[in-house]
Amino acid sequence: MLQGEGILPSSRELDYRDTSPARGTKNDRPVVILLGWAGCQDRHLAKYSTIYHEQGCIVIRYTAPWRMIFFSESVGIKSLRTLARKLLELLFVYKIENQPLLFHVFSNGGAMLYRYVTELLRMHLPFRHLKVVGAIFDSAPGRKNLWGSIRALAIVLASTNALLRNLAEREGEAWL
Repeated sequence: MLQGEGILPSSRELDYRDTSPARGTKNDRPVVILLGWAGCQDRHLAKYSTIYHEQGCIVIRYTAPWRMIFFSESVGIKSLRTLARKLLELLFVYKIENQPLLFHVFSNGGAMLYRYVTELLRMHLPFRHLKVVGAIFDSAPGRKNLWGSIRALAIVLASTNALLRNLAEREGEAWL
């Protein structure tokens, strides 16, 4: 199931990608979880996945929905906690929970999700024995401020709606 590059079955709640090399057994390889930035497309994370894949790692790529990052979390709804739990549960589903685990976290979007991962690793009994050997923070965490949030949202919206992006950019300039 984890051999070769492919997409594992996913649910509506957690659309993730898994790649793993064909050589070796899954029992002797580290697992790398890539947590993408807000608005990150899977093809961007796939480039990083290839680097780890070539080193013999099992790789899981996941980017939280940008609406959750920008809106749910900002009003106190901890929807990313549920996603973090489902992500960690995947390790048990595919029987790779005893592997060394490395997180590669991108920007604030990845860092916001990783916050809940670390909380679950400390507080939730089934996850306490997971062997996290490291975490890489790539451009994260950044300072939380309104202008930075508006700029980040404008970048995410750039690929979806030019009108919304322009409105977000103008609002950001008004706050300066």
